[in-house]
Amino acid sequence: MKNMLKNLSKIKRNVVVMDIMSSPVIGIDRDNSVHKAAKIMSENSISTLVVSEGKHILGIVTERDLTKKIVLPGKDPKKTKVSAIMTRNPVTISPGSPILSAGNLMREKRVRKLVVVNSEGEMVGVISQTDIINSMNKIYSAYKMLLWDSRFYFILFLIVTLFFLLNYLLFR
Repeated sequence: MKNMLKNLSKIKRNVVVMDIMSSPVIGIDRDNSVHKAAKIMSENSISTLVVSEGKHILGIVTERDLTKKIVLPGKDPKKTKVSAIMTRNPVTISPGSPILSAGNLMREKRVRKLVVVNSEGEMVGVISQTDIINSMNKIYSAYKMLLWDSRFYFILFLIVTLFFLLNYLLFR
């Protein structure tokens, strides 16, 4: 019963961006080499770096950018600057937005990652399609556990039986 209630509480909770975003964000200077960016990504097991100047977000660099803009054209990652391959003016979202809104924004803007900024415009995290999928998978698993928990059906049966019994006794 305790486990069932735990699963139910997971389902009821409205999941927002700040619940699943990656934070703190690891950044890189726009004048650094792409090689350094790849090294930072590898060392930290991440796929996105935010390029900023102070609190101003200039862009993002992703593994996909490295592949499409450096590896495939055969450019030298040690000689190419991050500013040459970064995606400028990345799409942003607030930390309190529902993850459904984040997914819709990604689809609409045709991006795989969003930079999360607070009401002051400060960067607080990054959210990816993978983060959303993993979160949805947890919610799905909670539903599945609830639906297949036989105690749930037993309690539901008892409630319905009591309802009909009371109805019969009070209104006959």
